[in-house]
Amino acid sequence: MVTEQGTVFKTTPDTVWIRTERGQMCESCDSKKNCQGGCGLLSSSLTEIEIEVLNSVGAKNGDTVLLSMDSSSVITLSLMAYIVPVFALILGAFLGEKISPFLGIDKTVCSIIFGIVALGLSVMGLRTASAKLTHNNKYKPTIARILKRA
Repeated sequence: MVTEQGTVFKTTPDTVWIRTERGQMCESCDSKKNCQGGCGLLSSSLTEIEIEVLNSVGAKNGDTVLLSMDSSSVITLSLMAYIVPVFALILGAFLGEKISPFLGIDKTVCSIIFGIVALGLSVMGLRTASAKLTHNNKYKPTIARILKRA
């Protein structure tokens, strides 16, 4: 279980918005300097991440809460974000090399073109999958408990 501490800064009837500093997971990430906030929402110059979470524990503005997310979900999302594009690039380059004789194009040029196209398609596919996963509670953090009331 991956956990992170944050502070509630906005409430709605069913959800709360929590502001948390980039934590241990962000610190160990190789992409943190180019990151858009860990989830594509913020600029890399910011040190805080804002996230909307279901309010299952009755948290209120100013409360300090403990967020948690299943480790398998974090690993799945990480694999999707990093492995799928690399695999698509390699597969596209391989297919480009194999198809080049039928197209009458140089193997290297065809490999580059197919690799880039496959990479682009994988990124578009991941964006589509990401939009669908935002509605799946398995891939959203939850409030484990309130650490300190405001």
